Amino acid sequence: MPTDKKYVYFIGIAGRATSSIAHMFLELGYEVEGSDQNCFPPASTMLDDLGVSYHTPYDADKITRKPDLVVIGGNALIVDPNNPEYLKLKHMGCRIVSFPEVISEFIVKENSVVTVGTYGKTTTSALLSLVFQEAGLDPSFMIGGVPGNFTWGTRTASGNWSVVEGDEHPTLGFDMRPKFVHYKPKFVLLIATAWDHMNVYKTPESYVQVFEALAESLPTDGVLVISESGENNSEVASNATCEVLVYGQGKDCDFKISEIQYEQGKSKFKINGSEFESPLIGLHNVENVTGCFALANFCGVSNDDFQKALTKFKGVTKRLELIGDIGGVTFIDDFAPSGPRAKAAISALKMSFPTRRIIAVFDPHASSLRERESLPMLAGAFDEADQVFIGQIPRQKGTGENRVTGPDILQAISATQKHVSYVPTDDHLIQALANSLRKNDVVLFMSSGSFREVPEKVMIQYKEKVQLMQGQQNER
Repeated sequence: MPTDKKYVYFIGIAGRATSSIAHMFLELGYEVEGSDQNCFPPASTMLDDLGVSYHTPYDADKITRKPDLVVIGGNALIVDPNNPEYLKLKHMGCRIVSFPEVISEFIVKENSVVTVGTYGKTTTSALLSLVFQEAGLDPSFMIGGVPGNFTWGTRTASGNWSVVEGDEHPTLGFDMRPKFVHYKPKFVLLIATAWDHMNVYKTPESYVQVFEALAESLPTDGVLVISESGENNSEVASNATCEVLVYGQGKDCDFKISEIQYEQGKSKFKINGSEFESPLIGLHNVENVTGCFALANFCGVSNDDFQKALTKFKGVTKRLELIGDIGGVTFIDDFAPSGPRAKAAISALKMSFPTRRIIAVFDPHASSLRERESLPMLAGAFDEADQVFIGQIPRQKGTGENRVTGPDILQAISATQKHVSYVPTDDHLIQALANSLRKNDVVLFMSSGSFREVPEKVMIQYKEKVQLMQGQQNER
């Protein structure tokens, strides 16, 4: 029903970031509706809680009035360049903008902090947003996930600082510029530039080139903070005319990590001799925290303000998130859609739980796994796990000889990991997992999607198993 409010419509509303932007528009007084091909938690939960009207799949017939503004999510036109809703709204003469253009217009400020790279962007953007808030800088922000310290992943504020997660995906199907170019970055944290998104960037060189162009575009009074261990980072940094700061464990790093200690649920370490304690686990997160510290330090944030924020930091949903502890079995949920990210997640758990069996459950959902070039990156990624299960392959994973199959992924992982199984149906996977678990196991679910509620169903079935065993013991 028409109202006096301005009306914004989202094509692709169910992304983690776009659903958060929908909340931002509600806060600004807009009426919000939208659509997507599919919608699953946490985005569906967020939208339902907000009372936002949306439909799936895309259906042009359900658009009955002209919006004041149309926002297109990143994948809407990549999946289908002839998206029927886009064509109809374009014919209606609507103002149509991309998701990053909205971020640029409503969130990005004069002092623009952007986190970029193959991985680590969500965690570091969430931590930096909290750090800058604790330092009294009142930042606007856009975090591409659900941060534990904020109700929503986006915020518009009155300060002249912004923190934005900078995705290298194309702006839109017909605009191949990476999203982060819209954010006018001045202060950049680069974690790694290991080849990713092979469905978009067909060669490693084409992937690295977008980061080289970003480095070259930074103003001379800005900064590029890079990880010493990040693949191709030095090559990218050579294009920058601004100051470059390096963090890592090497003796020549500007921000040197030392004396790392891992305990269950936390890490302790030193940066340039100063002690820090982090609620995050794993070497990759020690490095992520150090990168955030280096950038915040350059921007004038004190050590005390940084540690206060770090102590309060609650992480991000689906980033080594504890989702259950049942009968002595710990269940962890992680994003990890690729080999390098899976390796980092498994390594983090092995360090935090050195005496416990790690069961890795991998959902090959990511679009980059449609490309056969991604398969070599799976070799060695799962070696630290004690047992690996591979879930079913989505139907859209290519056709003919180029199609990536379950046996392909099994072969890639089993080259170095012998305790791996491919289970092509969810029902069998759930049963196999629930039956194989024993006390003190740590189960790591890895998926860039919903994993079709497999984690929840495994926990329910295992809980029933534990209750049955307890009942049998009580009868003796």
